[in-house]
Amino acid sequence: MSNSSPISTIFVDFRTAFDQLWFDGCIGKLRCLGIPPAYLNWIYVWLLDRRSFIEINETRSRWFNIDKGCPQGSVLSPTLFKTYNCDLGSSLSSCTSHLFADDLAVIVAGQLGIKYSYQCLDLEKRIKIFIDHLEYYSYLTDQPINTYKTQALSTARAIGHPKFDIHFNSGSKEKINWVPEYKYSALTISPINGDIYVATTDTTDTSIYVLNKNGEQINKFNASNFSPPLSQPTALTMDKTAERLYIADRNDSTTGRIFVINSQTGRQLQVYINSNIYRPTAVIVDVNLNVYVADMATNCIIALTSNGTLIRTYTNSLYNPQGLTFAPYASLLLSDTLNNRLVLFDVVSAKVLQIYSSHDPVLIAPRLVALLNSGDIYVNSLTDDIGYNILKKLTITNSSANVTQIINPKPHFDFPVGLAVDTKNQIYVTDGNIPYGYIHMFASNGTELGRIYTNNPPLKNPHGIAIDLQGDLYVADSGNVRVIKLLINGTIIQNYQTTPPLQYVYDVKVRDDGVVYISDTECACVYQLTNDGRQLAVIKLETQQRLVDLLITLYPSSASSDPDLLVTMADPFSPQVNRYASNGTLIAGYTIPLSASTSWTPYASVIDEKRRWLIVAESGGRIMFFDL
Repeated sequence: MSNSSPISTIFVDFRTAFDQLWFDGCIGKLRCLGIPPAYLNWIYVWLLDRRSFIEINETRSRWFNIDKGCPQGSVLSPTLFKTYNCDLGSSLSSCTSHLFADDLAVIVAGQLGIKYSYQCLDLEKRIKIFIDHLEYYSYLTDQPINTYKTQALSTARAIGHPKFDIHFNSGSKEKINWVPEYKYSALTISPINGDIYVATTDTTDTSIYVLNKNGEQINKFNASNFSPPLSQPTALTMDKTAERLYIADRNDSTTGRIFVINSQTGRQLQVYINSNIYRPTAVIVDVNLNVYVADMATNCIIALTSNGTLIRTYTNSLYNPQGLTFAPYASLLLSDTLNNRLVLFDVVSAKVLQIYSSHDPVLIAPRLVALLNSGDIYVNSLTDDIGYNILKKLTITNSSANVTQIINPKPHFDFPVGLAVDTKNQIYVTDGNIPYGYIHMFASNGTELGRIYTNNPPLKNPHGIAIDLQGDLYVADSGNVRVIKLLINGTIIQNYQTTPPLQYVYDVKVRDDGVVYISDTECACVYQLTNDGRQLAVIKLETQQRLVDLLITLYPSSASSDPDLLVTMADPFSPQVNRYASNGTLIAGYTIPLSASTSWTPYASVIDEKRRWLIVAESGGRIMFFDL
């Protein structure tokens, strides 16, 4: 959201999840994970041959077999359930997923760097893809989805819910309801005996449940036990002795408050009500029983004494503070969520000691990259206020990247989608302005030299751009379904045709000897033509049917007489850069390791032959370097 991209969070409810564990499927996954056969046999025997009956008013049914589900009350059951679903994240790789017990939250974001209306269309497409994969996973694992309890939350700078419906089962009447907010349970664990305190915010049951380490309920504190009644508990914590339980409670009608109760009996000891506490999101307490509250509405931390007197507030242009904890040397560490940073405060003085954020240079939604002879690179980025695109020149070393030039034309870029640099370090940027397009031309010092237009027809949504040794330009004119060669004055000197005809041309590259490569996303292929337009080959990319944003790079360089092709796979389910032989055979793939625990969306790439680097612009805000 901080990058102006609309975001939807889908809260998925699996129907009686723990009762749906498929025995054979679970054992199969354990086997694939390398669990020894002796343990597998023991677990299998433990799961099988369970029987049960139903008793109503002292009348029992006949015995029946239980063919699925985790045995209730066993410490092994939660572990089996988590293991059974350990591949859920990889099955839903188009999004960010968080699974806690049987609660699944999935975050789907629209594409960065494009207009908001296009972002919403892209978000709708991504959500539909996610639903398809979720239903497929549900079918394979025999875990039905409770469609009526699954909900969606929209987060965007625009007002109101999205204008599209999310349907299950390929357009059936079952659809996910959009909700204005979604409430999760708050939880804390006793540091003394390990008891678990869980706050529920169900409309019919707002309570604090106390569970032992085996998950068995041992107590319950009802909302009516509190004065005023408990409304929407958002966070729990305990003091060092575990005698007092602190409950952050959000109340939509008035201000928020912090309750203090006896952790064993539930008896209310105190309630803190302060004008600075409105939407509390986190609460902690120190050894002197001073209370610290993070509030997302007032965007500050409030410190109170044990009797509720205000000590001080901590702020530093915070935006939706969430997590809060103590750090060494009398300091507070806060997660400043929508500013994408951590802030460390001195407890006594409230001064900011340190701000932890992404390292400079800050890149927002980079999609394009071009390499200079010096080894520096140009990359596009949104401005800090997400207003428009600029170009940044980065000087790269093995340990750092420094911004050494910024190109910010007036008027601004509309939607830059192609970037190339000629032998004189002049820069060319295709701009997919609607309804037409043009090419920006800059000198090496960043001065804009002019804009290149074409006539009959004018450029329409141009994408990829390349430059040959003579300085002629090659443009993938996507809206006109053509690739053209033109002079810098806009005169078209060649219009390339293919067999079969182009469907959706996306990128173009040219070898030093003049051979042209054209990518088409619809057929997942690359056409190879002579410079005068004679078709040499249709390179069908192995294992691919259709590609999204098919960007190509010649490997190892345009000077090669028979280069391999590096093709960016911006597909949300398998993002990577693939290397293909000149006949389309897949040779290798470049991607980030699963251990990185992060997602990425690769776009344009270049090769630094001197340092043997593959440099990839990644729209999540990074430039990725791969050792070739």
